[in-house]
Amino acid sequence: MALGHDGRFDLRHAYWLMTGIAGIDPQFGSIGSVVLPRYLVGLGRDYYLDGIGVLPRVGNVSRTTPNFSPPYPDTATCIAGGRLRVLDQHMIELAYSLYAASGALLNDTANLQEARARYTELRARDPPTVYVGGTSVTGETFWAGRESTLVARNESRYFTAGAGELAVTQEEDIAWYEAVFSLARELRPLANVSRVVYVRSLG
Repeated sequence: MALGHDGRFDLRHAYWLMTGIAGIDPQFGSIGSVVLPRYLVGLGRDYYLDGIGVLPRVGNVSRTTPNFSPPYPDTATCIAGGRLRVLDQHMIELAYSLYAASGALLNDTANLQEARARYTELRARDPPTVYVGGTSVTGETFWAGRESTLVARNESRYFTAGAGELAVTQEEDIAWYEAVFSLARELRPLANVSRVVYVRSLG
């Protein structure tokens, strides 16, 4: 935000690249891969506790039935509520085309192969791949466990009107985008959100 308001910089035509490590849903893909997500979903308002079984509800999420069922809200409502951000499809495809043209290969080490072999999910056993699309789920509270993952999968679908499949999880994607989004909403826009792309490597 501060950079965008510094008069020494003109960021209206800048491209924004967010990279870093993230966790991957084994139903979506395999460790050692890379994801260029289409959707960002924020779970900062929710809490996830697996295996305690004391309270029927924690925060905004029922732990006994961790499910967000249809009918889904429309995407405009989710965007207005700050739960959803949709990245520009052309920008994602451009980023992938640059990768494809480079001829770069993802490493597939013996350690990665051994780790993948432990998974029962078929996609989790795939060799390292570059995936285009899916949802990047953001939450500042660490969570883990099958029930919590189910909640994240359901919220990925719910807040994208059924279009988004949970791909990766991390702590900063939607907050980082929000800074660029805020600059773009200035009376005189200081940034262009159609020039944002995320590249997440998966562990």
